[in-house]
Amino acid sequence: VRLSMSNSLPTVAIAGAAGRMGRSLIELGRQATDLRVVAAFEAPDNPLLGQDVGQIAGIGAIGIPLSSDAALSAHA
Repeated sequence: VRLSMSNSLPTVAIAGAAGRMGRSLIELGRQATDLRVVAAFEAPDNPLLGQDVGQIAGIGAIGIPLSSDAALSAHA
């Protein structure tokens, strides 16, 4: 998890977003009012790359694609 300050809310990038814990963090992050999930990434061989992480987490599309590049994800 990476935290930074942007637009007065902490922003979070979630590593391992397609796993059980990552999916839970996506869901909790979407419900949170005091932070904003802006990026999510996984291993380069993950078959879910490119899919919306909200869909992966089962909460519906949230406009954040699953990426394999943590450097790119962290700047979203």
